[in-house]
Amino acid sequence: MKDDGGPAFPVQEQTDKAYDLWNPSPGMSLRDWFAGNEKSEPEIMSISASNEFLGRPRDHEWDYKKDYPKLLAKWRYACADAMLAEREGKNGFEEKE
Repeated sequence: MKDDGGPAFPVQEQTDKAYDLWNPSPGMSLRDWFAGNEKSEPEIMSISASNEFLGRPRDHEWDYKKDYPKLLAKWRYACADAMLAEREGKNGFEEKE
């Protein structure tokens, strides 16, 4: 399973008022929060490059209404994964002192 960064906004949730029972509720993951708040969009790509990014053959027929939201979601989750990697120091770059 992919590291999702853990819960973004964990809270205690009351599950039984009669017995005053509270259980942790993780809410959304940090990865989901990063992806949902990412505002960038992929630079202009050719249709063949967009298809390749989506894991499809480069000559796949492009339907803007169906395919662009998929491209945008995949792009934003890729950005979220990069943010999590940076947070963990797994970005491949060495810090200069």
